[in-house]
Amino acid sequence: MAKFRVTIKHGDPGKYKNSSQDITVEASSEAVALELAPNKFRSSNPAYRNKEVDVVGIKEI
Repeated sequence: MAKFRVTIKHGDPGKYKNSSQDITVEASSEAVALELAPNKFRSSNPAYRNKEVDVVGIKEI
């Protein structure tokens, strides 16, 4: 398994996503990492559960 650093932008539904965050995930491929990162972000804090998330970058580390 490889580690990926996924950059996401998040914000309230229907509004501009002005906050970004890097999430580190361990996955077998980039496609899996792209799915895991938003889920890991949302489960990290109850306040993030209803946020909209867009993946803007991915990099293998």
